Amino acid sequence: MWTQQQRTRLAIEEKLLQKYMPDFKFYDRTQNTYIAGIVNGPQVTQDYTVMIPLPLDFPFSKPKVYIIRPEILRLFGGQATVNSLSTSHDFHTLENGPNGVVQICYLSIGTPRSPASKRFSWPGYGLWPTNSIF
Repeated sequence: MWTQQQRTRLAIEEKLLQKYMPDFKFYDRTQNTYIAGIVNGPQVTQDYTVMIPLPLDFPFSKPKVYIIRPEILRLFGGQATVNSLSTSHDFHTLENGPNGVVQICYLSIGTPRSPASKRFSWPGYGLWPTNSIF
């Protein structure tokens, strides 16, 4: 369960998401809270679903960011996958998440541990929030 302080912080985060990233929503506000939404970018023709599970000690630790759809991300040429690279400096990915989904690095804009103040900086696929303020 979230403490009162955490619930207050989550309410602020949700208002920021509604205002600046309306394609992103909060889910399961009790214990396994996560944020999910659709992103795309200028270099891609496909939408990607991003999931941000909030750690139990949020906001004191940085949330992880996963691409959950499509589950398999193909590299140029279609033979290899970003998933098979796991941690990759070139693709700005970290160790794979649950079920092998890709975890991406992201650039913080604003407060360091605020999901609502993140811009997804993922040069490997050129993804940004659909309705980003940045």
